[in-house]
Amino acid sequence: MKAILRGQLPATAVHTVSSRYARGARRAGVRVRVLFVCLDNSCRSRMAEVFANHYGSDVLRAESAGIRPVPHVSAAARHIMREQGLEIADQAPKGLDRLQLEHFDLIVNLSGHVLPPTGPTPVLPMSVPDPAGRDEEFLRQVRDRIDDQVVRLVRGLRSACVKYTRPAPVWQTISPPKAKAFV
Repeated sequence: MKAILRGQLPATAVHTVSSRYARGARRAGVRVRVLFVCLDNSCRSRMAEVFANHYGSDVLRAESAGIRPVPHVSAAARHIMREQGLEIADQAPKGLDRLQLEHFDLIVNLSGHVLPPTGPTPVLPMSVPDPAGRDEEFLRQVRDRIDDQVVRLVRGLRSACVKYTRPAPVWQTISPPKAKAFV
């Protein structure tokens, strides 16, 4: 799986996938394993995980973690995600130290801080402000920003994993001339 994320980050902020691997991956149903990380795994990374699994379940499988996890998920984050018709899972926030980072193909850093060593797994920074201690309107702006960036990530992964189809031969695209009847 590590081979799918080799290369450089294009403008869409997603690693490119080699076409040979992408063809095989799509046919086999392989999905990119993405980890979203923020400070406390209570708000930003949870929202990103929900959006990614909602929009891109065909190309990725998302999880989330925090650098310093808190005991519970933010009630305000749950509320504003319900406004979008999405539900944040009712599980305790988990720490980055509890996960084996080498099992992920891409780590998306929403924290704005430097992450501990992630081994060979590439880290993609996403610029999202911390909504801690802010009002719900600011949290909605953060949610919408995360939504937009996750959609871009999913689109980038889809375009990188598009199954190659061979163009039709020229003789199939041009209709043959009509036969003349002999009288």
